[in-house]
Amino acid sequence: MSVRDVMKSFHIQDTLNTNIWEEDKTLNKNVRKILLKVSQKFIKDWNIDKKVKIQDIRFTGSLAAYNWSKYSDIDLHIIVQYKDLNKDLNLVSRFFTLMKAYWNIKHDIKINGYEIEVYVEDMSEKHTATGLYSVLEDKWIKEPEPTDAVFDEDDVMTKSKYFFNLYNDILLKKYKEGKYSEVIQVIEKTKEKIRKMRSSGLARGGEFSTENLVFKVLRRTDLLGKMNDLITKSTDKKLSET
Repeated sequence: MSVRDVMKSFHIQDTLNTNIWEEDKTLNKNVRKILLKVSQKFIKDWNIDKKVKIQDIRFTGSLAAYNWSKYSDIDLHIIVQYKDLNKDLNLVSRFFTLMKAYWNIKHDIKINGYEIEVYVEDMSEKHTATGLYSVLEDKWIKEPEPTDAVFDEDDVMTKSKYFFNLYNDILLKKYKEGKYSEVIQVIEKTKEKIRKMRSSGLARGGEFSTENLVFKVLRRTDLLGKMNDLITKSTDKKLSET
């Protein structure tokens, strides 16, 4: 999948996705039922349901807005208070990040062809999403509006190309040369750079900021997945060294 093909998916749709939403813009009852079950299962699987109370269950992302496409997934955010689990909020955040990664690898749950991505979010976190729906309360927290998608296509292309060049021209070369520690170090720094870049873009310019669209390009072309695979391969090679 080329960058140009992915960028075509950023245009605005005329309606919300009719496989997910009713004509009155409420969440489809069957979709809501599944999302509630998934959320409860997620918490119970980690035996923390007695320590952590679900404050809300929220549906956000492009499928909760007008910029959905075939690449979209269902961003399901389980809202809790981190302090209920431990006073060290950074520790709790890392714990839930690992939980999320393990769950999403282990499970392949789809609704009408769209994958469910589960996140655990602290009650205090602020949202910059275009649309935000409370699955628990069955109502919009922030109802999206169809607006024109205005973004700098050339800027997105240029910034995306940097990461593709980094992977193809530097990381793969270092891997072939047996420089596994360098590969791991560069990828970890790059992933952190991408994370900060996206957060900054969302806070400053919203979903159509250059930084957020670059992240979407990297994810939808599977470059992020390739980087993760290369870390795993490099780690295995490094551990096999005598």
